[in-house]
Amino acid sequence: MGRTKQLVLSKLLFVVLSGSISVTAGATTFIPIPLVANKVITTGQATLGYMYRNGDGAPQDDVQAFRWTKRAAKGGHALSQYRLAEMYSSGTGVSRDPAKSVEWYDKAASQGDTKI
Repeated sequence: MGRTKQLVLSKLLFVVLSGSISVTAGATTFIPIPLVANKVITTGQATLGYMYRNGDGAPQDDVQAFRWTKRAAKGGHALSQYRLAEMYSSGTGVSRDPAKSVEWYDKAASQGDTKI
């Protein structure tokens, strides 16, 4: 893993675990911002799902990919909702479930995702 990617991931992990956002203005302060933190968390979860799905920066693992993608989807991340639907449809990392696939495609579409 490249140094820049490692640095970005470590900062993202800190933000996710602390529920804070780092702001630099001469010194570093930490301001809890729940709405922004939630978006950062779902984006981080989606990123982990991608990494596990593709073996990019993490070992390729369909079960872990499903786990992290589902967390992001439940948090309202539209692309993760679409990807989760694909996973239920194909049985990737989870038992195939066409009904759940349709449910998640609908959730993604209700947020304006036009891939379907």
